[in-house]
Amino acid sequence: MKKNILFVQIREDEATRKHELDSVVRASGIDASEFILHDLIKEPVELDALEGVAALMIGGCGEYEAHKDFPNRESLKELTKVAVRSGMPVLGLCFGAQFMADALGGKCIADKENEEIGTCVVQVTDEASDDPLFRDYPKSFKATEGHHDRIEYLPDGCTVLATTAKCPMQAFRIGKGPVYGVQFHPELNKEGLLWRLDYYSDLYVDSKEQFQAVADSAEETPVACRLLKDWAKRIVHKEDLI
Repeated sequence: MKKNILFVQIREDEATRKHELDSVVRASGIDASEFILHDLIKEPVELDALEGVAALMIGGCGEYEAHKDFPNRESLKELTKVAVRSGMPVLGLCFGAQFMADALGGKCIADKENEEIGTCVVQVTDEASDDPLFRDYPKSFKATEGHHDRIEYLPDGCTVLATTAKCPMQAFRIGKGPVYGVQFHPELNKEGLLWRLDYYSDLYVDSKEQFQAVADSAEETPVACRLLKDWAKRIVHKEDLI
């Protein structure tokens, strides 16, 4: 049975919104018709948007910082709090994860010195071994990154599930419920990374040399890209894959 997912996007233009949705559909195996899309840049998201949906997903953003003001921020903050309190599955991707942490009592900061751009290696924590989503992930895996902000600390009651030296909060669960944030981009394979890198080159790389270095070192990230499919099956549809 299909279960609709409310997907809040914070992208300034149609090209990046479409690329983000196409990437999520490809990686998750969820049909595009199952997503209810909301363009937060265009209008605030109302609480009744949660009616009749099985889960909430908060996407990434290249133009704004999660801990500062952006269009209709307060409406998304209230929506997120209500979704979490209701026990609904929630997933934040990159900016979405930063926003969730900041909105629910943690803190996100700008940290250009520890930015991660391109293919990076993520380490899974011991606490992930019995997590419903991360329980069978390898101790380390490659993932696509694209951020110059990071979460400094998480809300009370959170569990860190994955980390890197530059960004300790790579993946986390909020409380004991089905609420997750991931700093890396599970929706992006190598092709997707190169598209985003080219599109956001003015924001994420400082020179042609850095651009080329990131592009040349880009790799496929099959384990990270499996996360959205696992989230859909294990957390949204509650299917036990083990």
